[in-house]
Amino acid sequence: MAGFAPLELPHAPELSLENALASYGFEVCFRCVQVRKMDVLSESDPYLVITDVASGKELFRSETETDDPNPNFRSKWRSPRMERDALTNKQLRFDVYDEDVGSDDHIGTYTATLADLIQSMKTKFRMDLANPKAKGYNGGLYAYIDPVIDTTNFELLITAKITGAGSRKVFARLCRGSYDIHVTPVHVWDALKGNMIDFEAYSTTFVDFLLGDSQRMFSLELHEGAGWKPGKCKLLGNTQCSLGSIGAAGSGASITWVREASSGGATASVNYSVSNAPQRIELDFHIALEK
Repeated sequence: MAGFAPLELPHAPELSLENALASYGFEVCFRCVQVRKMDVLSESDPYLVITDVASGKELFRSETETDDPNPNFRSKWRSPRMERDALTNKQLRFDVYDEDVGSDDHIGTYTATLADLIQSMKTKFRMDLANPKAKGYNGGLYAYIDPVIDTTNFELLITAKITGAGSRKVFARLCRGSYDIHVTPVHVWDALKGNMIDFEAYSTTFVDFLLGDSQRMFSLELHEGAGWKPGKCKLLGNTQCSLGSIGAAGSGASITWVREASSGGATASVNYSVSNAPQRIELDFHIALEK
């Protein structure tokens, strides 16, 4: 099959502040940098809470990232379409806490409007966390906000296979790219040992994975380590592509694989098929580790 012709795959247009939320909802991903160390024997265990200042209602709470001063939160904040008045006037408070046994420690806070975030659409919005009870730098919080095109949706079934791993313990991680190349982890396939590794299929949707944008880049990463821990495993390499580029290249095409010189090398190819009943795209990645 020579492309994705049977399915209409939309691409997000350039959005102005005036029509961004009137036309689309949005999703925000978060990460922290250099979070203040609140524990004596280890790094902080940070999590994020977003609150509507006017009502006091909690809008979002992330998971806790254990012993990590630079967490990349996996959970995302998704919001529906919103009128411009609400966009301009809604005040939000962003609080980062260190989870502890008993009471949690407050690391820092930042207050902004939704309009402040939307001004940084398709890039990133930086917030320096403030805490009047603590001296020095408390850490930074980055928000990555993107429009969500929800007019077309269908199932995505993604599988990955690795050959040539031998006795090496490897992990494959699927990430969605943002417009400044920042990537957000979406799914991790657990490590297995053996010359051929067939990972369990990952089922998602076009909107949940790529926010409904066929040109949004995503990354398939290959890591090696005794156990999965972001930043602790060795990155062997990664490949970046989009559904649009895969469809244009044709099934079975090779995709560019970026790797460290010490990784031993790798090649990658992808096969895909399209089904209209129900609407579904299947992607099958084959990663071959060079000896």
